[in-house]
Amino acid sequence: MTTAKLTGLAPEFANVNVTISRPTLLGRSLPDRDGKIKLTSAVDHYLPPDLRGTAVDSIFTFGPGTEATSRHHALIYPVGERFMLTDLGATNGTFYSFMDDRRRLFRGSTYLLRDNDIIHLGNPHGGIRFRIEYVSSPPPPKPESLPSFHQRLDQLAYEATQNYALLVGSQGNLKGVENDTAAVKRTLESRRGFSGNIETLLGERANFNTVVHKLEQLEHRATPQSLTVFYYSGHGMEDGGDLDLHGVAKISPRELYLFLRDIPGRKVVIIDACNSSHFADKEIITPQTLVLAASRENAYEGDVGDGRRMGYFTRALLRLIDSSQTRLNLKELQEQLGADVKLARKGQEPQVVGETIFVGTQMINVEELL
Repeated sequence: MTTAKLTGLAPEFANVNVTISRPTLLGRSLPDRDGKIKLTSAVDHYLPPDLRGTAVDSIFTFGPGTEATSRHHALIYPVGERFMLTDLGATNGTFYSFMDDRRRLFRGSTYLLRDNDIIHLGNPHGGIRFRIEYVSSPPPPKPESLPSFHQRLDQLAYEATQNYALLVGSQGNLKGVENDTAAVKRTLESRRGFSGNIETLLGERANFNTVVHKLEQLEHRATPQSLTVFYYSGHGMEDGGDLDLHGVAKISPRELYLFLRDIPGRKVVIIDACNSSHFADKEIITPQTLVLAASRENAYEGDVGDGRRMGYFTRALLRLIDSSQTRLNLKELQEQLGADVKLARKGQEPQVVGETIFVGTQMINVEELL
């Protein structure tokens, strides 16, 4: 059973120190005599289907300084060995700590809480705050019988073919982003295990909360045998290479690798954006990860024929993957990308770093140089 402690941080809630293991409501609703609250149907649908219709525990907040808190403000519920935080449409918002920043949840969006994260209700810089600390759970009971040899082979064969991709396109003033993501999707769909497991986020969906939520879902879907591809097409910021997402939020290299770190299996990170070489910093790359970054400085898009506009780096990489059946080490792959006519003319310097990754059935075997 997953359990965690919620500790109140604001002075008036310093006495709040409870252990939770069930869905728990944060807000001003008062519980019944049994200490439970039955959610209304309008709120209940925010829970996963298997938890709907159940009573929830409640941490109710009232008194001085709580006017910014809604009656049904936010909900915490267990998923696997962690807890999810969901905003219930609170008027003044639900926020959570992330790195050294505060992030707001959109209505109905979720965030997978990490140990020692801080939850803010209605005020990102103070007010009602709770810290979550995970409590070690006892090991699961030993199974009475192990699966048969053939059952295990079948399971391994299934796991080995379940690969995943999250393709993020932040258009802004760029014209080729949709073509970029569509082309990457076509290439991946022809590789074993990706069909049906590719998610594309464009326009308003390419926002910080949704990107993070999709990455967190992959923590539960991917297996140690999986290959997960994260692809981004859009603008990269000059200071640090942060990726520009819809709205005001951005995602930095360190933030991205923080989420990728918890996804089982191998990862490929492909960034077609200006200043994307920040994602190729060996000091922050997660293990079992291959990184392909478009440029140290400017990255370009343009006409690639057939009336299509695409990022030159994406076009060059896909042509290489689709046509090659050779074995390439990192240096050769980087040289072949750099030799592409359109990339060379624009002075783009692609960066390729990381570990051995197999890409599909016509595989490029990218081997680390010794």
